[in-house]
Amino acid sequence: MVIVLFWLAWGILHALLSRVVPAGKARVAALRTTRVLVIVLFVITLLTVAIVDAVLLWGSGDLTGGLLATYGRLPSGFAEDAALLAGEWLALALGTALVVWLLRRLLGRLQFQARGWERLRENDAAVDAFFGFLATAVTVSLWLLGLALALSLVPATSPASALAYTLLRVFLIFAVALLLVRATAAIVATLDALSIRFAGPTSPFRLYSELRSLVPLLRRCLEAAIWLAAVSLILLQIGPVANLAEWGSRLILVVAIFFLARVAAEVVTLLIRALGARGDELTDLERQQRATLVPLVASLGRLLVYFVAFVLGLSVLGLNPLPLLAGAGILGVVVGFGAQPVINDLVSGFFVLAESQFLVGDYIEVGASRGTVEAINLRTTMLRDPGGQLHILRNGQLTGVVNYSKRYTFAVVEITVPYEADLQATMGALETAGERLRSEQPDVLERTVVEGLEKLEGTGLTLRTKTKVRPGSHGQVAREYRRLLLEELRQARIAPYAPGTSAAS
Repeated sequence: MVIVLFWLAWGILHALLSRVVPAGKARVAALRTTRVLVIVLFVITLLTVAIVDAVLLWGSGDLTGGLLATYGRLPSGFAEDAALLAGEWLALALGTALVVWLLRRLLGRLQFQARGWERLRENDAAVDAFFGFLATAVTVSLWLLGLALALSLVPATSPASALAYTLLRVFLIFAVALLLVRATAAIVATLDALSIRFAGPTSPFRLYSELRSLVPLLRRCLEAAIWLAAVSLILLQIGPVANLAEWGSRLILVVAIFFLARVAAEVVTLLIRALGARGDELTDLERQQRATLVPLVASLGRLLVYFVAFVLGLSVLGLNPLPLLAGAGILGVVVGFGAQPVINDLVSGFFVLAESQFLVGDYIEVGASRGTVEAINLRTTMLRDPGGQLHILRNGQLTGVVNYSKRYTFAVVEITVPYEADLQATMGALETAGERLRSEQPDVLERTVVEGLEKLEGTGLTLRTKTKVRPGSHGQVAREYRRLLLEELRQARIAPYAPGTSAAS
């Protein structure tokens, strides 16, 4: 009887939906949903019949007699009430299926409209994911609501109905949270694409490219705030742990403070760099000083912002920051005794900056390291040698620094000629090459000085020249001077040995 009944019900529903619902995906979805509903009700009915039969057989051994006896003990009107309840359930199921189909069709149209908005294609994946989950959440929520209403129609199932409503509320909170997360991804992707499109030199979004790296962090912070709010609402539905829900709002404020601190740190860095880039009338030395101090001031500004955010976060969580800061100060004193090299590096870095011993862009020599200064931090100095290697030196170990970029330097060139060479002609070639060098090289500050005979060696006579040049240009000037000198010596028919080179400031 059950099989025949449900087979007839499915046939009637199939014929009805085939006539009412237009052909296409909507009809396929409606038939699939109805088929699942009929199968579920069929299985529940079969299980109920099997359980009732098993109980009757176990109690009396006579299935027919036990069934008649049980039916005789039922109150009058039970069959009519049961039939009415079944009819109400069936009507509720059909109504739920119809509402689900209508809403899914409406969401499909909205999804199509959202994909075509502003003709943006960068956010299509996020939009599809959002509407896909929205359709699933609406379907599950409506069927849970239908189940709760069906249980509420049975007078003896008020606890089960209350549990069903609780589960419905929890699921709705979870679904709404997940929908908001998906919506956040779609909205952030859309706004990001629009900001990039409309960004320009005169647009309010002209600084967006500088802050665009914060977009992933913004999305993660919004998602964290949504989930924290969802957990708080779910805890409110559970009586024994409802008092823990107040922590949700506090943690949301902490997340907001963290993100705003990150934004403030980036803005402070941009403002400091913008201020450091101003001033076309500055001298080269002042530009070097700014290039050295701007990164350091930006780092200190970021640290200050993060410190204020940390204190605010502790206050939001109900923790008094003063004892913690006092304890941190005491701990810092204790640790300081064991971190004297670090403190020495910090103090040395401070004096390097305060006295302008060297600046970013200077060419210096420290011990076995020689190169151009790329960065000066409070604890370390970055030095790039001519071979491209980066040397990271502790400021506390910067002793005996030779700075080739202070005011001027000398390009020193030594040349060795045979003993039989004409010394006067050789020195004349040196002076002629120096005059040519001064006329061709703008980095030469004064004429080349031929200091005379430097060494008497077994290989020949070594002569030394010195040219005053701009800071950091001694190497290039010395190479150019050798080229000109070689031309002059060839004209004078003087064959030199391989010359050496050095530099002094």
